[in-house]
Amino acid sequence: AEYGQRLVVKRCSMSSTGAGEDECSRISVAVRCRPLSVSERNNEVFDICRVMDQRLVILLDPGAASNDYLRHDKSKEKRFAFDQAFDAETGNQRLFEATTQPLIGRLVQGFNCSVFAYGSTGAGKTFTMIGTEQEPGVMSRTVDCLFAEFASDPSVSVVCCFVEVYNEVLWDLGSQDGREGMLDLREDPVTGPSLTGVTELQAQSVEDVMKLLQGGNQRRTTEPTVMNVTSSRSHAVFQVRVERRDREATTLGKLSLIDL
Repeated sequence: AEYGQRLVVKRCSMSSTGAGEDECSRISVAVRCRPLSVSERNNEVFDICRVMDQRLVILLDPGAASNDYLRHDKSKEKRFAFDQAFDAETGNQRLFEATTQPLIGRLVQGFNCSVFAYGSTGAGKTFTMIGTEQEPGVMSRTVDCLFAEFASDPSVSVVCCFVEVYNEVLWDLGSQDGREGMLDLREDPVTGPSLTGVTELQAQSVEDVMKLLQGGNQRRTTEPTVMNVTSSRSHAVFQVRVERRDREATTLGKLSLIDL
């Protein structure tokens, strides 16, 4: 979408040892309108994007303010409805709370979940998912929430990995040299699809995860575009695996956070 990036939240079937499958699944689509870029503001570009009722996005007719009276009865205004809609002033914390935080409890119960951001170049996908040190994205906030809720529970372990998909090849962004970390995708009879040889981080703190994300993001394939001089030319997948062990069963849930 030219006016921003979309965040798609998908809840999938339960995957655990000693537990049955839950057929419940749901897909939710949220959109955040991006602010005008520096070049757009310098060129006095008019922002036509409006958000109403946290669900409706209205794209105003760019020619509505003109003096062409022939257009007055031929408005090109467009409206789009989403499960959730946010304006350009919405921060990553609010976006995380509305879209991804509700999945945390399901993840520990053994559900496999996915959250992925997609949109045009320069829409803010990487800012939303990875963020910055000053404004962390959905990925680091997810792990922060996990530690806040389960840090004192010794039965819960959190393992993370960070992978790039470029030209249909998988690269390990968690290795010291991402260019040498080519990976193979294989099917595991117990845990499902898995990456052979991927670097996994037994996360002990949010700082460990931020270091993994920032280091891996610097190793991603980039190429300058008109909208973004450091545009990512690949897809990034950050996977969080949460395992809970007790006397009766072992529950395993995966959350895949994807920057398209």
